[in-house]
Amino acid sequence: MKDNKPFGNEIAKKFNIGDLVKWQEWGQDMDGNFIRYLNFGMLVNIIHKHLGERDVVFASILPLDEKQTIEISISKLRKIQTN
Repeated sequence: MKDNKPFGNEIAKKFNIGDLVKWQEWGQDMDGNFIRYLNFGMLVNIIHKHLGERDVVFASILPLDEKQTIEISISKLRKIQTN
């Protein structure tokens, strides 16, 4: 059975442009220890890209305190609840 839906399509339905989001990244400190970075930003666009034989959903995010957007797989994002 072939699935024609883009990877991340169901997750993307939970987001709206302008949502405040968070995501994690891993890095190393000066001693070589692994540390987790928690990042925050605003969702500015949802993008579908064709990779391999399937479409994949990415998010264009404007990180807080930054001036340029970045693209992240939508599956890495978590929505921050606001009032």
